[in-house]
Amino acid sequence: MIQSNLACEIDFGGFVADDRLPLVRLRERRRELVLALDAARDLPRDRIREIAEVQQAIKAVEAVIAE
Repeated sequence: MIQSNLACEIDFGGFVADDRLPLVRLRERRRELVLALDAARDLPRDRIREIAEVQQAIKAVEAVIAE
């Protein structure tokens, strides 16, 4: 018997998204990171780098959708 709810998982720098809504999940992750950054008093470089990586992934997905 094959399960119909199996999801292909993609690792985006520690963030795992299933194949149902990767763009939405990436945007949610970016929002979470930015909100966490607002709560912090200093700007950790690794957090800024992670936000940039998520943003690049969002742009790549949007470019594929636009084609």
